[in-house]
Amino acid sequence: MPLSFAVATVIDGGEHAPVFAAFGSFALLVFVDFSGRTRPRLLAYIALAIAGAALIVIGTLCSGHLYLSAAVSGFVTFLIFFSGVINGYMAATRTAAVLLIVLPVMIPGGASTIDERLLGWGIACAFSIPAVFLLWRSPWVAELRKGCAAACESIARLVDDPDDLELRNRADESVKSVRDRFLATPHRPTGPTGSAAAVAALIEELEWTVSQFWRAGPSIGDEAGPAAARLREACVAVLSRTAEVIRGREGTVSTLELDQERRDLIQEFSRRVTNRETGAEELETDLARTFRLRLLSFSVADTAGFANVATGLRVAPGPLGKRWLRIIGRQGHKAAATEKLLVEHANPRSAWFRNSFRGGVGIALAVFVALWVDADNAFWVVLGTLSVLRSNAIGTEGSVVSSLIGTVIGIVIGAGVITLIGESSVLLWIALPLAVLGAAYASAAISFTAGQAAFSVLVMILFNLIEPIGVEVGLIRVVDVAIGCAVSLGVGLLLWPRGARELVRRSLGEAYSTAANLVFSRVDAAAAGRILDQFDDPRNEAVAAADRLDAALRQWLDESSAAHVDAESLVALTSCSSRLLRSSHAFRLMVLMPWYRPVPAAMVPQIENLGAEVRDWYIGCGDAFCGEGRIPPPGKAEVSFDDSTLGLIAGARTKDELHAALSGAWVLQGLEYLIYLEGRVAHHADRVFAVDKSEETDLQVG
Repeated sequence: MPLSFAVATVIDGGEHAPVFAAFGSFALLVFVDFSGRTRPRLLAYIALAIAGAALIVIGTLCSGHLYLSAAVSGFVTFLIFFSGVINGYMAATRTAAVLLIVLPVMIPGGASTIDERLLGWGIACAFSIPAVFLLWRSPWVAELRKGCAAACESIARLVDDPDDLELRNRADESVKSVRDRFLATPHRPTGPTGSAAAVAALIEELEWTVSQFWRAGPSIGDEAGPAAARLREACVAVLSRTAEVIRGREGTVSTLELDQERRDLIQEFSRRVTNRETGAEELETDLARTFRLRLLSFSVADTAGFANVATGLRVAPGPLGKRWLRIIGRQGHKAAATEKLLVEHANPRSAWFRNSFRGGVGIALAVFVALWVDADNAFWVVLGTLSVLRSNAIGTEGSVVSSLIGTVIGIVIGAGVITLIGESSVLLWIALPLAVLGAAYASAAISFTAGQAAFSVLVMILFNLIEPIGVEVGLIRVVDVAIGCAVSLGVGLLLWPRGARELVRRSLGEAYSTAANLVFSRVDAAAAGRILDQFDDPRNEAVAAADRLDAALRQWLDESSAAHVDAESLVALTSCSSRLLRSSHAFRLMVLMPWYRPVPAAMVPQIENLGAEVRDWYIGCGDAFCGEGRIPPPGKAEVSFDDSTLGLIAGARTKDELHAALSGAWVLQGLEYLIYLEGRVAHHADRVFAVDKSEETDLQVG
């Protein structure tokens, strides 16, 4: 930033070029963080550079016109915020893009200044974008990835020797360590870019994998046949390879061998039963240990998939990622998928819409007030609004106090620095890099108040280099930031004053209810042998609800009041809803497997009854999240096969009869998995909604 500012000053590109070079650099290097592979990141920065130039031109043409400036600023801010739903990179540019529209609007200057402003922005891009790729190229989530790699290695050792209690405890501690680091990270990577969001999912998947070793029942190491041993070896190999890839080794993590060994496990199990190598009394145990080993292999495969995305080696699983590429292929073009996504969020139930509308109104009002009262430096009014605007009135009020305190502290420090330096431009230039470092570092590393203080010092040094006016610029900033804070507080009180708390509860309820209905439809189809359309209405509704939950989750975690939230349990609840979706997909795919046969009629009633129980529990859970009743007590996480079911398997006379009975047994075990998940959901739901002691909650387990 100092280099960009110096070049813009030396080449005498006009009075506007240094300002746009300085703040343009700050926007590119501090407000934006694109994760992932080099090529898409570079394209994203280039796209931002082009979009920034367009925003500067639009803002400059509107400057000086009160109503036009307010209307255009608000509308463009709404579009910038809302476009983040399309993909993660667009969401990541939100603050920088808004800065690039309000900066030219609020700094007086007509069309004749466009060249100067674009020159400053061009200099900022020319220095900042190469710096991103040349200085400390590893992403900011590198420490989290190292922890994930260590956890993968610990789990690999545990899979190799599942009955070693010490290895089990070490794996637990390893996952707990990386989870604690994740929760302590400023601006946790729950989004917005897909590869960063995958880190959060990876950590949750690792924790879920370890939890399977603590379940009652047959040990994962209590296996029969060489195929089971080979499947465990394949799991160890995938986890070890995952750790290597996370640490930076070239290539991706392949699960092809794992998939093949899983198929071999099923074939060997079928052979044992066909040849009567498994006695009737041992059949239920053999079914359970085979299923648990398959379940472990699926968790390991999911871990590898999240690792590939987290390291930027695969397309991120988000809007217009893998999930939406399937819709694109089905509908024929990207426009249809994007339209579908936007329509899903174009309603007040969506956190994306609420954030966008609130941001647009807040910026429009700030621009109008700043120009109407003719503030001495109107830009700071809008910047103050953008800095402290939160999704609820309580969060905004806390930010207002922090912002004003930080600004005053910064001005006192800045005044001391300016007084000591005097009129020496050399000393001001020496102080500038230190001020930039503090402004970029303090907010995340220390506190929001410290960040505001450091930024105020930077402003005083920067503007005294442009036009020496001493401490006066600091006093101007206090007044303007105070106006901006008042605007933010007003918007927070008027628009959804309770913030994301109620929204995330309702989003959780919708996600669980729609996913439960989807699971039931897939179980019913699996029992009957029907092949369902992957993109039918229940699936689309469940995916839309999951997307809205993800948006609400990120908003809630970003609120200043989120300190009172058990973030670990909140992320776990979201991950559990994702497991419901993945389970529904597994039930649908079961019908397509070569070993599948329609379930015997004698087993259908038990499957239907158990499926209905699972559906009703998760729907009841969804109702409780929405404030309607209590969470039902979790079911018993162990399916007891009745004698008729075991008899159908043990007494099968043909291969088709055997596979039909096994298909029914595996459907029942898939439902057992979801019953086991009930306990985890109930536990974390109670922790999340019982943390806030200021209000009563009906979410206690019934």
